[in-house]
Amino acid sequence: MTALARLPPALHWRFEHVGAGELSDRLKAQAAALGIADRCTWHGAQPQKVVFAALVRADLFALASKKAADGDQDGLPNVLMEAAHQGLAIVSTRAAAIGEFVSDGDNGLLAAPGAPDELATALARLVSDPDLRQRLASRASEVVRTRFSFDSGVDWIAAALGQPAFADSMVAEALVSEARAAE
Repeated sequence: MTALARLPPALHWRFEHVGAGELSDRLKAQAAALGIADRCTWHGAQPQKVVFAALVRADLFALASKKAADGDQDGLPNVLMEAAHQGLAIVSTRAAAIGEFVSDGDNGLLAAPGAPDELATALARLVSDPDLRQRLASRASEVVRTRFSFDSGVDWIAAALGQPAFADSMVAEALVSEARAAE
């Protein structure tokens, strides 16, 4: 919320939050205290269909992840890949495994965890630059399809184990099956 409150006053933006959790009430109170509650919509927990509808309405996706006081943290949040799959530019933080998917300046923008000024700068940059949003969104979509799909994931594991790629083994399997059928 602090990063949103630090956006330039003339910048046109709205924040939609989908989800529930122990921080929801605190975030709503923080938005009110910062004077940005009128720009925020809180949807609460929603079915996947509503989540994807919200992604379709959005111009960008932001996830300000950081390690909790008790040490708990996200791994690589699926919601980032869902946003990329839906064609959204991403702003997130260099927390946990997010950097395994989002590369700053290549397929998204990253800020340090707990650095609202950095996050505000990244958000303002994307809000005010539609060409950059489109470029980062296209690249994020490409990365999710080529590095994080089932086939590419299996291919990566196969390569790490010195085995042929999934697609190659499927072709070999099909050829063996056809040969057996011809016998």
